[in-house]
Amino acid sequence: MNTFFKLPLVFYPSKAAEDLQIYESMRWTSHFNAKDYSGEWDGIALRSASGAAADILSHPDSGGYRNTPLLGRCPYFAEILSLFDCEKESVRLLRLAPGARIKEHKDVHAGYQYDFVT
Repeated sequence: MNTFFKLPLVFYPSKAAEDLQIYESMRWTSHFNAKDYSGEWDGIALRSASGAAADILSHPDSGGYRNTPLLGRCPYFAEILSLFDCEKESVRLLRLAPGARIKEHKDVHAGYQYDFVT
């Protein structure tokens, strides 16, 4: 069993930083699973089931995922997503504050055996 897969992709941090500046002043949504972290953890959706940027929930098999208006404002993130030639459901940026910690946990029904990778 592989513990990781290395993809043949190259990313440019300076381009990502330009797109990220658009989001910095926006309101991010607190992560929904508070038992899995300490400190501050929030996110903003580029694709969501509702099409809203505040909808950071992942709903396996819900269908109907669509780009949020924010993705249209960020050409580099859209370019990155286009590199993945597969169906995309929830796509989000998650931000962990300094000193915050994600606790060891397992996302329910997420993994290769469920055909759903987070």
